Amino acid sequence: MDTDKIITSIMAKPWANTYSLLKAIGASSAVIDETWRDYRRKYMRSQRWQDVRTKALERSCRACEQCGKRQEDGYKLDVHHLTYIRLGGEQMEDVQVLCYLCHGQMHYRRRVRQDAPE
Repeated sequence: MDTDKIITSIMAKPWANTYSLLKAIGASSAVIDETWRDYRRKYMRSQRWQDVRTKALERSCRACEQCGKRQEDGYKLDVHHLTYIRLGGEQMEDVQVLCYLCHGQMHYRRRVRQDAPE
């Protein structure tokens, strides 16, 4: 079995499908991590992502859904994934429009929660 060919053929599917298939063929965690980074990098340049991003920005009226800062006032807006479970097949509730500052705070809070002792 040629793992590289299998990985290439499944890259066009949503990430959950890709992850499941990688696990099924016994791919190592290093291969899964590398495939994830490659998948995400390629997907974020795709027309599908651009369409999701545009719809999210329109839904939010081009304003941060956390603090209300507006793109027309010069603030940079990002479309943040609330979950990566459906990456490549997102639904609108999977993403949130955030200004640059709120987006950074969101990732900082997530890191702090993950690093917190139990």
